[in-house]
Amino acid sequence: MQALELQRTQLRQDILLKARSSYASYLEDDAAYLDDLAVYLKDSDAAWGAYRDADCLLEPFAQGMSRREAPDLTEACRVERTKARIAELKTLAAALK
Repeated sequence: MQALELQRTQLRQDILLKARSSYASYLEDDAAYLDDLAVYLKDSDAAWGAYRDADCLLEPFAQGMSRREAPDLTEACRVERTKARIAELKTLAAALK
């Protein structure tokens, strides 16, 4: 999971670098554009992480699993969802080329 979280962080940084290059001309008319983009990306990813964690805690209980099984199923859910988020961030990064 640590490696996936690191990859997610690196992708956010990559998106910001690409955005700075792609949208540099926007700064003439809107000096805060890239700063706002950085804040929105950070907030979006933090909200996504909170949603993932809460939803993955719920999932095993909603499926009627025992408390003993829940931690492993929760972690598996977090891995699966994080891989999907990484794919979303890769798509976003690719669009900024």
